[in-house]
Amino acid sequence: MKPSRTLLQYLLKDGLTPTTRPGWLRSQNAAEHVDPIVIERGHHLFIYKHIRTNQIIYSFTRNLNNHDALKQLPFLGKKTVPARLRKDLWLPFALVEFPSPLQGLDAYRRLREFRRLHETSYPLDLITVKEGKQKGKLMNTKERGAVLMDQKANSVADLAAVLLQDEKGPSEEQAMHKERSKRYWDLVNQQKVKAGKPPTKKRINLSLGPIVNIVRIRWADLMDAEYAEAWPQSVVHHSLERSRYTAAFPAYEMVGVKEEENESGYVADPPPQEVQMENPA
Repeated sequence: MKPSRTLLQYLLKDGLTPTTRPGWLRSQNAAEHVDPIVIERGHHLFIYKHIRTNQIIYSFTRNLNNHDALKQLPFLGKKTVPARLRKDLWLPFALVEFPSPLQGLDAYRRLREFRRLHETSYPLDLITVKEGKQKGKLMNTKERGAVLMDQKANSVADLAAVLLQDEKGPSEEQAMHKERSKRYWDLVNQQKVKAGKPPTKKRINLSLGPIVNIVRIRWADLMDAEYAEAWPQSVVHHSLERSRYTAAFPAYEMVGVKEEENESGYVADPPPQEVQMENPA
């Protein structure tokens, strides 16, 4: 019996080398080698800042991606959105470590929504000239773009607001919506039982409840945390190790690894400074 040809033989017969194999085959091979860091997407949130304009970019990876990062920058005038990211202009601003990836994904979504509000729904006083001959008039396009691009203080305040919402749990409106939904499904099940049909199975609620686990924030400058009025009690602040272009590794065990390598001439960095911010009375 003649043996069947392998997939590689068919590719070579059609003039396709392994380097020019079809896209479906490349995607199939890539799916078999999944990076374990991708599975924990949302456990760490990296925040980058532009050193000139104070623009903010949120990322789940240590290295910024041009396609994903540029989509976060709105067009506010000429030269407000670069053609590509320059590594020497974007530096790590903060690193947030969430106890669960689900909480990190939800925080990322709300931070993006808050920033969109800052960029589209703002008071006129923010873009009004405060002094000079043009006092009381609206800024020109260039000045207005510079003001709206500066989201450094807003990003810190938004992060504190998101974490405070997680600690307090659902609001009264959300609790009322949950109660109405429960009553609705109870009535539906009663009607199904009367009609002789099986009741609807209980659905799994994926919404986040009150967060009591510790959230760690590592700042490039600890003084930036003062932009927020208050922080939850479950938040612990650290200092972020200095690094060029990319954020430091999120694992704290890296400090211990460096200490073990001191015998070979590797100088260990000092352990991250831990600070508990005091909430104003």
